[in-house]
Amino acid sequence: MKRLFSFVVLTLVAAMAVDASAQSIVGKWNSSADAQAKMLESMGGKINEQAATITYGSDNTYSTYSYVDATADVMGYEMHMVMELSEIGTWSLEGNTLTMTNKSFDLSKLEIEFSDPALNAAGEQVKSTFAEAIKSGEGIVVVYDIEFIDNDTAELNLNNELMPMNYTITRIK
Repeated sequence: MKRLFSFVVLTLVAAMAVDASAQSIVGKWNSSADAQAKMLESMGGKINEQAATITYGSDNTYSTYSYVDATADVMGYEMHMVMELSEIGTWSLEGNTLTMTNKSFDLSKLEIEFSDPALNAAGEQVKSTFAEAIKSGEGIVVVYDIEFIDNDTAELNLNNELMPMNYTITRIK
């Protein structure tokens, strides 16, 4: 009887360990640009190049890195933008709900150039406004629905009325 009980306990512990690892978000992930690409396409733009990673720490902190090279149609003129941005914050995962609280942003690079050189003088104002908008996001809490496809792939959905976003994260390590 003791042996049977030990076997059942070990089986349950193993099952929980497998389940926990399948639902673990701790690690470094690549992020797709699906939502951003769709948003830019709706404005007549496109992403030329992008890279985005997010690292979820076991201490419930996260850090992100994003690089975007994109073009967009702004009132009939092409705007080219190159941006590098990092972010740090805290996260929690309960069931299928991932909550992320931003603590700070670091906009390390922001270049904006228009197809009409006469508009480039306004580029500084655009950059300043853009940087202020990013900075105003500090302290924001974002709640995602998360669905683990497998241990190395998850779908994140931000269901809000203004701008619903869906994207995929893929584990790097």
